[in-house]
Amino acid sequence: MSSSILPQEEVVDTIKAADNLIITGVTLLNDMLEDISASKKSGAEVIVVGLTVSMSPKTLFDRGASRTRTAFILCTRTSFWT
Repeated sequence: MSSSILPQEEVVDTIKAADNLIITGVTLLNDMLEDISASKKSGAEVIVVGLTVSMSPKTLFDRGASRTRTAFILCTRTSFWT
């Protein structure tokens, strides 16, 4: 079975080859967003997705994100009690 996780030595080359990068907000927490933005090829977009994106979009844009996408979950009171 092959692993879907890239070996560390292939990560930078993969980022440089990508037309666009879709990553999660966790990259901000593990301090990788700026490294990813600096490694991408010219013209590639960094799109940050996930539920936490809406909490700090300016921080993401300041660190190299091109776009953000998020969703919210709407729970009615009855969904908690039924």
